Amino acid sequence: MLDYKTREEIEKINADTSLDTPKSFAPFLKADLNGYSTNSLRFATVKECDEFLSDCASRWTLVLDTISCVSSDEPNYMFTEGELKELNEVGEDA
Repeated sequence: MLDYKTREEIEKINADTSLDTPKSFAPFLKADLNGYSTNSLRFATVKECDEFLSDCASRWTLVLDTISCVSSDEPNYMFTEGELKELNEVGEDA
């Protein structure tokens, strides 16, 4: 079962100062009225995460909203020049 979050819950996580330096950023996408959901993709920068979300929203038909969320997980993907790559595929450590 998906663990949906509200935008307010995600914004609260982003505002939490106890996570001094986020290790990565998680993409959250809202495609129905249940809330925002994510997957295991984690990006090193909020810019990469936002660009990935923008790319998804441009291709999917029912995207209602997107938001990046700080994460304590290690980055495992990169999104550059419109291409999603797993970090170990490009020779970088996750």
